[in-house]
Amino acid sequence: MLSLIGLVFIYEASSILAGEQKNDAAFYLKRQAKGLVIGIVIAIAVSMIPLRILQTYAGKMFWLALCITLVPLIFSSCAVKIHGSTRWLSLGGHALQPSELMKVLMVPCIASYITDKDGVMLHHSARSLIIVLFIAACAAVVFLSQPDFGQAALVMLTVCCIGLITYQYPVRLFLLAIPLALIAGMLIVIQPYRLKRIMTFLRPWDDPQGSGFQIIQSLIAIGSGGWGGRGIAQSQQKYFYLPMQHTDFIFAIIAEEMGLIGSCCVIGLYAIVLYAGVQLALRMRNMWASMTILGQTILISLQALMNLAVATGMAPTKGIGLPFLSYGVSSLLACSCMIGIVIACVRHHLNYSIHEHHYAASALKYG
Repeated sequence: MLSLIGLVFIYEASSILAGEQKNDAAFYLKRQAKGLVIGIVIAIAVSMIPLRILQTYAGKMFWLALCITLVPLIFSSCAVKIHGSTRWLSLGGHALQPSELMKVLMVPCIASYITDKDGVMLHHSARSLIIVLFIAACAAVVFLSQPDFGQAALVMLTVCCIGLITYQYPVRLFLLAIPLALIAGMLIVIQPYRLKRIMTFLRPWDDPQGSGFQIIQSLIAIGSGGWGGRGIAQSQQKYFYLPMQHTDFIFAIIAEEMGLIGSCCVIGLYAIVLYAGVQLALRMRNMWASMTILGQTILISLQALMNLAVATGMAPTKGIGLPFLSYGVSSLLACSCMIGIVIACVRHHLNYSIHEHHYAASALKYG
C-alpha cells in the first residue's frame, strides 16, 4: 500500500520538475516503478533463503556492504556527488546508494553477535554491548564521512532502541548516551552548515527566502491542505516552490492534496507496520529472527518518524526519505530486502511450528 501510494504521489510531486528537466513528466515514476518490480523480485528471492544461511552470513555481508559503501569515497571515478554528498555509486548509468544496503544488514549482523548459532540469546555482558556499539559506530563513521549526519543519527538511535529492549542493564546505555550526545553536539558545532540547520529549524522565518525557504514552503503545503486537501493533482507547491518535493518532502505534497485525513491514513499505515513487526518479533522462537524483525521494524519506523518530523518543522532537515514512499530506487530496494528477511524469519517459524505439531501428533498416536 505504501509503495503504491508512493508511485501516485511521486508522479504528482515530480511531474512538473521531470517535464522541465528530463522532458518526460513520468521520468521519476518510471524509475520508481522499475525499482518496485525489482524490489518485489528481491523480496521473494531473499525470503526463500534458509534462516540458517542468513544467520551465518549476516555478519560477513554487513562488512562487505560497508566496504562497498567506502568505494565512492575512495575511487572518485565511479562516484556520483549529489547535493554535496558522495553517497552514490555509478553503475550502468544509474546512481545506486550502497549505504542503504549496509544499513539494512547492520541489524541482522548485530543479532548474530548477541545470539548463538541456534538462535539463543547470549549472556547480557558488557563485552557484547561493546561489540554492538562498535558495529553501529563503524556504520555511523562511514555515514559521517559521506557526509550523512541524518543516517548516522538513525543507525545510532536504532541500536540504542534495540539495546534498551535487549539488555538487562539499560543504565549502561544511558551512561553511554552521554558521550554519544556530546559527540553529536561536537559534530554539529564543528560543521557550520549543521549549526545553520539547527538555527534555521529554530527560527526559519528569519530568512524566509534563504535557509528557511524549504521548511516554510513545507509548512505552507501542509497547512493549505486543510481537512480534506486540495485534491489529487491540485498541489501548488510542486510548481517549483517546495524543493525536494518527491523525495524528502513528499509528505508535504500528500498533506496538501489529501489533507489531514489522507495524512493520518499514511501515518496509520506506518503504525500498522510497527504493530505487525512487534507482534511477529514476539512470536518468533528463534531469538536471532526475533531481534532481526524487531530491529528492521524499528529502523523503518524511526526513519518514517524522522522524515515526518522534518516535514512538519519538528526537527532540522536531515535528508532522510519516507520508507517505501519517497522517490529513491536504492532505498526501495533496501526496504524490499528488509521485507524479504522478515518473511524468511516468519517462514522458518511456520515450518518449525508445523514440524513440531506433526511430531506431537505422531507421539500422541503411537504413545
